[in-house]
Amino acid sequence: MKLRKWITPIAIALCLSLVTMSASACNTKDGTVNMSMASSFNTWLATYAIREGILTSDQVEVNIKIGSDHDLQMRSGRYPMGVLNTSAFAGVVQNEGLPFVAISTFIVHEGALKREGVNYLLTRAGTSINSPSDLVGKKVGVPDLQGSGTSCFLALLQENYGIGADDFDSLVDFSNTQLMNLLKRGDLDAALIGQNIGVQATLDPALKVIWNIDDAFFAKYGTPCVTSVLVVDHDFHKQNPDKVKAAYELLMRSVAYGEEHINELAPLYAAEFGQGTDADFYKMIYDEHSRCKLGEITGNVYDSIMGLFNFVMARGSIDSIPDPAVVFSRP
Repeated sequence: MKLRKWITPIAIALCLSLVTMSASACNTKDGTVNMSMASSFNTWLATYAIREGILTSDQVEVNIKIGSDHDLQMRSGRYPMGVLNTSAFAGVVQNEGLPFVAISTFIVHEGALKREGVNYLLTRAGTSINSPSDLVGKKVGVPDLQGSGTSCFLALLQENYGIGADDFDSLVDFSNTQLMNLLKRGDLDAALIGQNIGVQATLDPALKVIWNIDDAFFAKYGTPCVTSVLVVDHDFHKQNPDKVKAAYELLMRSVAYGEEHINELAPLYAAEFGQGTDADFYKMIYDEHSRCKLGEITGNVYDSIMGLFNFVMARGSIDSIPDPAVVFSRP
């Protein structure tokens, strides 16, 4: 089994050295909040109006940096507010002692119109594998051994089918694109493929879906998987509650703006980041598979996030469950 660590030793040292800085020192001036977020379409769309200066607040100035390294940027201590993968959030508060609190959901695996999700277990169209129960003794690939999707897949596989990772011939991790290519070449018997690539893979006639992991998650918790959360440094939140609330309200307005203008904005994203996919594809992702949805961590959503924490612990990524009284808050 090939294990991939979350972060290199050098990056850990960087994180630890920077975490000692006060998060409030990361702001360029009073009344400003700097945030780090992903560059995926749903986040790009949800933050477009803020980043382009279309929507502003008279209470706070919000600067948002988007990029593929947003988790690492948040873990460096340079940003008092931003987004973390839910599994990564559990790790940073338990293993690294970073004082973040989650104040809202951010990306959920449901679309604005349909609930198709993005995490699919696939195999080649012509194989005899037709169910997760056929995975015993097979070569299986996942996009990240420590990721939320993998944690859900392995936990639900054990719970629903009584199959553990040790029952595979092997379990390896590659990028979603690599997994799709390895699967089509026959180097893997099955693969968990997520994000936009997972949706693309379901449309490929050379492949077939044998399990929708997000459907299985919904069946268990009655709510879509919350794949990332909006977090704030605890001290910054305590010292600047009005500023945090104003930033959150501005984000809410920006999410609504993005949804209202998706027809004109999706082509802009496709032109810059599409790499062969067009605007209609990104609109389909947002409408049917995954979107930005801000909301308080209560009820079924609370249960599902705590369940995901348990999945992460079962994988050995954390030794204990984060205390909800410590790590959850309100905007």
